[in-house]
Amino acid sequence: MRRYVWAFFILLIVCAGFPTASVAETRYPIAANFSADGKVLELDVPPNLDGERFPLVIVNDRSETSIILFVARVGRHCYEMRHLPDWHGTVKYVGIIDVGGMQGRVKEPSLADSIDMFLEPERVTPSTINLLVQHRVFGWSWTLCLLLILVASSIFFGVAKKKPPLTALALGFMVAWTLMDLRIVFDHASIVYREETLHRGMRPLTEVKQFADRASPVIDGKTWIWGVQPNGGPEKYLDYHFAEHPYAAAGSGRVPALWVTEDSANSQILLQQQPPAEKSQP
Repeated sequence: MRRYVWAFFILLIVCAGFPTASVAETRYPIAANFSADGKVLELDVPPNLDGERFPLVIVNDRSETSIILFVARVGRHCYEMRHLPDWHGTVKYVGIIDVGGMQGRVKEPSLADSIDMFLEPERVTPSTINLLVQHRVFGWSWTLCLLLILVASSIFFGVAKKKPPLTALALGFMVAWTLMDLRIVFDHASIVYREETLHRGMRPLTEVKQFADRASPVIDGKTWIWGVQPNGGPEKYLDYHFAEHPYAAAGSGRVPALWVTEDSANSQILLQQQPPAEKSQP
């Protein structure tokens, strides 16, 4: 009996090494054996990967592995790393999993790099609609910075401007609120500009929203499938809007009751009660 127990534990130890080897084969190495203090990651991202979420692997000097998700920005940009717990001291390895076409390096950020990282627009996608990663200033949380601005502004109005404590606190709050609001407005403007630039010539999002509002009661829990699927921003919006309705993806075993497509003759997105019959192969 003991022989079987020992054989079982040996098998577990051997099998435990397989996932690590498999992950290592899919990594794109960026740097190894370097001091991470004060440094950030810089990547060159091709246009086809813009907006894609990619996993970054970090192995610290204790051989502990952590995987962090980032959103790719087209072009050459830095990615804030200084707030990560494992990004301190000597890092044995940093690399990307399963994302080709990127080139990267580790560097000390310049002032322009820090401003660029702070001004990075918050990407709102169906996968991140309920999860926003806050901005950072020189590695510090933007929320913490706003709190410090509130305190400093209140002290300034109270001491330098001789305002009553409650008035000074209210004015300090207004300063912090204004800066927060300006950052949000910049985020929205950047996202709108990006969508209009990348998806120019596509169907306006307002028109797609009107269609989605009309189509949801028609679908009403029925299984559905795309015919000619829209691309870009409209596709993301429709996927998210119809997320509560069962999608008949290939291999899911679901039989579609509705076929969502676009009529190329009238340039209208339509709903059809049944998908067209597949043509028989000769």
